[in-house]
Amino acid sequence: MIIEIACGIILALVIVSIFGTALRTKFDVEVILVNSARVLWVCMVLLALAIYIGKNVPGPG
Repeated sequence: MIIEIACGIILALVIVSIFGTALRTKFDVEVILVNSARVLWVCMVLLALAIYIGKNVPGPG
């Protein structure tokens, strides 16, 4: 359960970040790609943390 919620939050963050960057930079592709890569790294770390918590912490999830 925790992992599914985390995936949804991460997906929303990625989409919002990409669109926010696109609007701010007037769709400059290079800047969008660099920022998207940075956001994806953060999201992968968060997902790994959510999976770790989901597997190693007792309780729902």
